[in-house]
Amino acid sequence: MTSGHGRPVSLSTAGSTGTTRSVLKTIYMPNEAIDSVAIENDNLKRQLMQDQLVCQDHIHALKEEIVIREGEWKTRFELDQQLIRELQDRHARLEKINTDLSKGSDSYIIFWLS
Repeated sequence: MTSGHGRPVSLSTAGSTGTTRSVLKTIYMPNEAIDSVAIENDNLKRQLMQDQLVCQDHIHALKEEIVIREGEWKTRFELDQQLIRELQDRHARLEKINTDLSKGSDSYIIFWLS
């Protein structure tokens, strides 16, 4: 027997000796909606597989993009570090030139004050 929705219904029967004995019987009744549900189920399974492939492709593309961006970042970082070193060297040279010029200009400043 079914519950009216194409689901099996179990039945219990009592034994002849007075002890309760359970018997499970499954009866499948024909249902016209079962075919459409099976088709819809197959379609949903197919769509799920396609969506999983699309998601896997998208994840793969994102991982490749991360690798590319990390490479670009590393290159940019190395260039920036090189620029920083060059600017620090330039600063040190200019500071030395300024210090050397300042030492020699003390006499000129005194001359102007007198």
